[in-house]
Amino acid sequence: MFVGGAMQCDVHGSILGHTLQCIVAERFYRTRLGDRYFYDNGEMPHSFTNDQLKEIKKASMARLICDNTDGVHYVQRKAFEVESAYNPKYRCDDYNAIPYVDLTAWKKPTIFD
Repeated sequence: MFVGGAMQCDVHGSILGHTLQCIVAERFYRTRLGDRYFYDNGEMPHSFTNDQLKEIKKASMARLICDNTDGVHYVQRKAFEVESAYNPKYRCDDYNAIPYVDLTAWKKPTIFD
């Protein structure tokens, strides 16, 4: 099976053919679905709330670079891709272009709230 899959022509933009792409995707899907601690599997006592998941999904490498690197004032939204007309640089303080994770979704209510 492996030799046949390895000999298959690659799908455009990939190093795998159709068969191995399907097998790899199925394995990742089942691993994620079967992991009760995977971060977005819900309805468990330890699961994130919908508000928390919404904030987690805003996280990006661009925001991480902006927040943790001295001297960086501009970064492209897709930080691992080269700057281009489709991936221009944005100011780090432009929170609409490069959103930040609002941690207030994790704040536990107090009797004073």
